[in-house]
Amino acid sequence: MELYFCTDYALGQLDHEESHHCIHVMRHKVGDLIEIFDGKGSSWVAQIQKIENNRVFVSLLKEKRPDSLSKKPLFILIQAVLKNKAMQFLLQKVTEIGVDQIIPVISGRSLFTKEERKQFKEKKWKDILIAAAKQSQQRKLPELFEISSLSDVLERDFSSSLKLVAFLGKESKSLKEIVKSHTSEDISSVAVLVGPEGDLTDEEKKFALDRGFIPVSLGNQILRSETAALFLLSILNYELRV
Repeated sequence: MELYFCTDYALGQLDHEESHHCIHVMRHKVGDLIEIFDGKGSSWVAQIQKIENNRVFVSLLKEKRPDSLSKKPLFILIQAVLKNKAMQFLLQKVTEIGVDQIIPVISGRSLFTKEERKQFKEKKWKDILIAAAKQSQQRKLPELFEISSLSDVLERDFSSSLKLVAFLGKESKSLKEIVKSHTSEDISSVAVLVGPEGDLTDEEKKFALDRGFIPVSLGNQILRSETAALFLLSILNYELRV
């Protein structure tokens, strides 16, 4: 059953984009059953009651069992904002993996230009999260925070049981050993910090370590920032959730 995003069940209708996909791509007709979700974990089996002015109107039939809202551990990605295409790719893939919070940050070596920041559209990023959630059959969207400076974000009181920072340097520890020393039972959340293509500055690294982040090695290869984030989250997802 196809999955469609609906911001408000009480409205009983899909927005323009979802309606277009339902009518013109999936070719649904009046009387067809679809599934709608609100991005908060719940979903409903719904029946198309009418199609009017290229909008789909539905009636709710049965609430489906919600995705687990107590999925443990929670995954928080603190990601230096990347160039547009790389960032959009990253948002798509971490949503598919099941990240819970995405905190985009500007660091000293970020390649996110002033012009790109002016053109930044939060809706575009949210649309990517919705499409990725639909593709991966997830009913809960990641919480997407506003772009902030890295220093401001690190000043926050992260109560995460485990805080990791992708690190290039001799101080880094083996991810395998870190994971082996923890289980899903003793970790309530994991915060993962990934810097930009040019890596974090020495000052930013020190600040992160002072705030309790553990420097973690990703192996001998030098990975692109988006690859590093996916590498880390994929391993953590397998080891702590699956």
